[in-house]
Amino acid sequence: MRTNLNMPLPRVLRSSPLMDLGLLAAVGVAAGAFWEGPGVVVALLAGSITIPRLARTQQKQIRRCKTLRRLILQRRSMPRAHTNAHLAEELKTPINAIISFSALLMDDRHDPRKPAQGEYVQAIHAASRQLKMQLDAMLELERIQDGSLILQERDADPVELAHVALRLCQPEARAAGVLVSFAAGRDSVEIQGDIPRLQQILTNLIQTAIAAAPMPSTVRVSFIDAPQDGLSFQVETGTQKVFPANISMKHAAALAELHGGTLDLAPGLARVTLPAARVKRG
Repeated sequence: MRTNLNMPLPRVLRSSPLMDLGLLAAVGVAAGAFWEGPGVVVALLAGSITIPRLARTQQKQIRRCKTLRRLILQRRSMPRAHTNAHLAEELKTPINAIISFSALLMDDRHDPRKPAQGEYVQAIHAASRQLKMQLDAMLELERIQDGSLILQERDADPVELAHVALRLCQPEARAAGVLVSFAAGRDSVEIQGDIPRLQQILTNLIQTAIAAAPMPSTVRVSFIDAPQDGLSFQVETGTQKVFPANISMKHAAALAELHGGTLDLAPGLARVTLPAARVKRG
């Protein structure tokens, strides 16, 4: 036990170091003043109490130091990816609660609110969804980097994929006052890949474009033919603002690379290109 200078006097007197010192002093006084007879008995008695007590205190201190060193080494040896994934999982629970509660508040059929209140709730809902998307992207990036993510591939209509991505981004678009439009291609085309993750690429690009676009404005989504018979999804903000290099864009680039594609950025434009091996033309 350590002696705290702010302790009450009775507790200080009862603390282990002072008791040990007192017992040692008793041993010294007894051995020096009364070396024979009763003094020897007193010295032996005090020594038999003090020495084991000091040994136990020292052993406890050694064990505490070893435990502390072990915990520090474990913390230092823990992979950073594991730490990030654990943090993301911990944060998802309260964020999901905020999303659910804000969605409940947005349904004002039974409790109408003022327009300003509705806009505020809508902004909270969109921001919490955006944060959850960032956490999901962080978790999946860790899986991509450690090689544990396996693509589940099938064929899909890119037009349908784009429409689903647009619907998923509507809360953020409404909160930002941004209109999102989609222009489909003329040819009948199918793409092959992990459809939820291809959809996630497009969702990431659209949501990042919504955040970067001025209010009011229009974010335009389209897909066009790419060189060597590939296919490109384009998201345009109508400005010269460059897409930020945030976690969502890194996630989109990593997913595109898993599909053998690329993510290219230009002022006001993000383009994901899939190779010809993943495109089936009718």
